[in-house]
Amino acid sequence: MSDDRRLVRWYPRQWRERYGAELLALVEDMSDDGGPTRSQRRSLLLAGAKEHLREQALIGRDRPPLDRVRAGARVILVAWAALVVAGCGFAKFSEHWQMGVPTRDQLVPELMYGVVVVFAAVGALTVTGVVVVALPSLRRTFSAGRWRVLRRPVLAAAGLSLVALSATAGLAVWAHQLTPGQRNGTSVGYLAAFLCWALLIVAMVVAWTIAAIGAERHLEPSPLLARAVWIGAGVLSLSTVAIAAAILAWWIALARSAPWVLAGNQLGAPASPWAWPLVGEAGVAVTAAVVALLGATRLVSASRSRPTAR
Repeated sequence: MSDDRRLVRWYPRQWRERYGAELLALVEDMSDDGGPTRSQRRSLLLAGAKEHLREQALIGRDRPPLDRVRAGARVILVAWAALVVAGCGFAKFSEHWQMGVPTRDQLVPELMYGVVVVFAAVGALTVTGVVVVALPSLRRTFSAGRWRVLRRPVLAAAGLSLVALSATAGLAVWAHQLTPGQRNGTSVGYLAAFLCWALLIVAMVVAWTIAAIGAERHLEPSPLLARAVWIGAGVLSLSTVAIAAAILAWWIALARSAPWVLAGNQLGAPASPWAWPLVGEAGVAVTAAVVALLGATRLVSASRSRPTAR
């Protein structure tokens, strides 16, 4: 395959079938004997990426409003999945935090921790509710013989869930046999096992997200399901932003009153508030919140255009 044809492959298949020959001719006309310049390659790459986003109804207004609503909901679901991963890490990092904080300084972090717990429950219930509403459409999808398309991602996610459940039980049993210091990094074996478990949880969340997006693409739309997706996506975006903000507020409150807790030091010991695990978790949470807001913006703009799209 020539170098020019590789550039065209950056575009979606349907776009290539319709405009690929014209683009190749244009690239050849604009290029000298040395082929496309670096600037031209970059422009083609960005344009191809934009066409992929347009094909997925993530940008532009040329796709039907319902497609844009579902695209916004998929973006929010991905953001929520990332937040679930960050939230699991935050739950592990923040366990027993009250033990190192004076009672007079516990009000704000306790409130923020409660916000995280409440909105995590709200998000989980919302996902469950949308799945329940989608069950009739999912059943019709299976009846139409489309199970073969969804079987592999669903079975992969279910298999990872079983492995993760077994690993969680085994790790919990092991942890109860260790001292607090060993659980917090002095045991190299336990630390390695914990990191493997964390990667397994990430893989499980990613697998279920892929399976959910694949199933959503094949569901037969209905007014009730569309309404449930719209409401559910809105609640998830709100929950994502609330949890990210609460994690940051919890961090700031402890950084001011009890930074030793963040560093895992004894009560009153001098410590830096920049705990790198928390930096990573908060960074993922904030990124997820930004992505969720982008998805919510897409959702609202598509919904507003529905009456004019008829």
